[in-house]
Amino acid sequence: MAPEFIPALDLWDQVVGVSYWVYKEYKFFSYIKPDWKKNVLPVGSGMGRYINIETLLKLKPDIVITGPFYPYVVEFMEKQGLKVITINPDTISEFYKTSKLFGILFGKEKRAQFLVNEMEKIFNFIQKKSS
Repeated sequence: MAPEFIPALDLWDQVVGVSYWVYKEYKFFSYIKPDWKKNVLPVGSGMGRYINIETLLKLKPDIVITGPFYPYVVEFMEKQGLKVITINPDTISEFYKTSKLFGILFGKEKRAQFLVNEMEKIFNFIQKKSS
C-alpha cells in the first residue's frame, strides 16, 4: 500500500502490517502518531517481492494492498486465502482514483474526497502561479 495514505486518510487503526522499509524508515510517522507501531508489524520488503506469509496470515487482514510488480507473489497470497489488491498510481488521475477506492475500502469516503479536493486546489494554485 502507498504508505502516505495511512496519515492522509487517518488509517492508523485499520492497518495491521506494512513493509519493513516503512516500519523502519518512515520516521515522520512517529512524529505524527508516536505509538503507530503498537498494533502494526512489518510483513515484507522488496516492493512486495518478499512477503513474510506466516506473519501476514497471523494478522488475518481483511485485505492486502501491494504493488503489481510480482504477480507470482500476489497469486501465492491469494492461494493462501488472502484478498489482494494491487495498486500503482502513475498519474494524478490514478492517484485520485486510488484515494477514492481507499476511501470506500476503509470507510473514509468523505476524507478521501477532501484529500482529492485539497490536492486539486494546490495543483490549480500552482498552475495559476506558473502560467
